[in-house]
Amino acid sequence: MPQPHPTLARRPLPPPPQLSNNHITHLPAELGSCSRLQALALHGNALCDLPDSLTQLVQLRALAATSNRLARLPESIGAMTSLRLLDISHNCLQVRGKGRGSWWGQGKGVDVAGGQPAALQVVA
Repeated sequence: MPQPHPTLARRPLPPPPQLSNNHITHLPAELGSCSRLQALALHGNALCDLPDSLTQLVQLRALAATSNRLARLPESIGAMTSLRLLDISHNCLQVRGKGRGSWWGQGKGVDVAGGQPAALQVVA
């Protein structure tokens, strides 16, 4: 397998895209192909769900999706082993479904108070 040029291998990661407060209603499935993405900020949009392809972001460490209209998360979000911070506060989420067990089994959980999920910090 060919190795990348040494200059490219040391090149810093680009900053995360600025997607907050842009009235975004959906994200394309192609988002999952951004394999080097480590942080994703989606605050203050109009998202009702996140694409299942989001779970293909194997290097994603922080996902902030506060103040949207999220009603569900991808089923396999609990399998994202690099994810350390998930902020889903101020959405329409209900904690239920098959994915819940994998979160609790890894010491991860969602704190729901008054119907509004609180910020979730995942500590692995």
